[in-house]
Amino acid sequence: MEPTPAPRICSVDGCGAPLRASNTIGRCRPHSYVPAAGDVCGADGCETVLRKDNTTGFCTPHKRAKNRPGPVPKRKFTARVYSDRACPDCGDVFTPGSATQQRCGDCRGERKRDLRRKQEWDICSVPGCAAHLRTTNTTGRCSSHRNFIVRDVCAADGCDRQLREDNDTGYCKAHKYAKAREPVRPCGAPGCDRVLRTDNTTGYCPDHAEHAWRTPEYLANKRATYHAEPKPPDTRRTCYIDGCDRKIRSDNTSGRCSDHTYVPLDLAVCSVDGCRKRLNSGNPLGRCMEHRGLYWADDAPKCAVAGCGKTLHRDNQSGLCKQHYDATWSKRNNRAYYDLNQVELREYARQYREVYADEHRAAASAWNAANREARYAAEGRRKSAADVGMDDIDRLLAVCYRLAILHDPCAYCGTAVTHHVDHFFPLAKGGSGKWFNLCRTCQPCNNAKYTMCGTAFLLLSGG
Repeated sequence: MEPTPAPRICSVDGCGAPLRASNTIGRCRPHSYVPAAGDVCGADGCETVLRKDNTTGFCTPHKRAKNRPGPVPKRKFTARVYSDRACPDCGDVFTPGSATQQRCGDCRGERKRDLRRKQEWDICSVPGCAAHLRTTNTTGRCSSHRNFIVRDVCAADGCDRQLREDNDTGYCKAHKYAKAREPVRPCGAPGCDRVLRTDNTTGYCPDHAEHAWRTPEYLANKRATYHAEPKPPDTRRTCYIDGCDRKIRSDNTSGRCSDHTYVPLDLAVCSVDGCRKRLNSGNPLGRCMEHRGLYWADDAPKCAVAGCGKTLHRDNQSGLCKQHYDATWSKRNNRAYYDLNQVELREYARQYREVYADEHRAAASAWNAANREARYAAEGRRKSAADVGMDDIDRLLAVCYRLAILHDPCAYCGTAVTHHVDHFFPLAKGGSGKWFNLCRTCQPCNNAKYTMCGTAFLLLSGG
């Protein structure tokens, strides 16, 4: 077995610190910056090795003169950290002060002076600017003129000012507006040297406007003014605030002009039906200026619906306001249409139920499941209507009669298969549930009969 090699120690004199196997400089961490053949402290009796960047010649305890015992001897430091090399300019051998120094001190100083003397600074390319540019400048312009475009100048005649990079007008600041680019025009009147405005089309100043008729531009303008086509009538809406006649735009959704945009909406509204104008707080009549004289002063008619209180127009014949008249008219119109076309409507409903039986059954089941309270209320109302005027004996007779006619044919079409017990005179029109008002019917006849009387249904169906 081979013997274990002895560990390496620091190469600095007097230091026995062991070194790691990966250490390549041969010195421990405290002496890592101490050169291997460096100088020692210049104080008498001190042999502390100095760092290579030490310029005083003394260690830290003896750096100050008061810490040096005795006189400080003059000592020449001859230790070198870097090896000697030859100067490429003069060929002399010198000791470099750093690892990158290639020339000796004499040649290096002469070269610096020559470079400083021959260096020529770049000047800003903007005309009239003599600012020096840095060597890293790639724009050719100084920081003050960095946003100027050298290739573009002002488009005004005789102006050669450079434009900024973000200039989108093509003119400098002095000629930015068209008025500044217009040539100076004097007044056309003899002996008048007043300057005209850029928008002057007559060629004369205001003091000599009486001569303007001589210019063809003025005559053409005058003919266009006096012989222009009439303007179309203004059909815009007016502000609904009482007493305001200002026009509002077509896309205005508030109905108020700009002066009344922030008027509070808690103001009273004109009591005339269909008028939405807001009234001023001091209005005692309750009507706007437009409808102030259209009604009787003492007994103005009101809407007949209880709790409405709207004032009616003088020529109102229905006795109802617009809102309640529309509601009742729609109901009357729908009822009248049904009475006139009930046969066609029922036939259409019957055919619809036959064609879409599954959908109709599913929709009815869904409605019944979602509206159980309404269904129970309707059944309760139907039973209450059937029990009107009936006592216990009538109810017993009705039950017995229902059992007696259980296998009878349909009373309207004669079909042997029946499914329902119908009220010959319907409950919706005042019929009762007594035994003499009951008859056996099939499902199609019962559905088609709906709320008709049995006699009328027999006549319409031909049964």
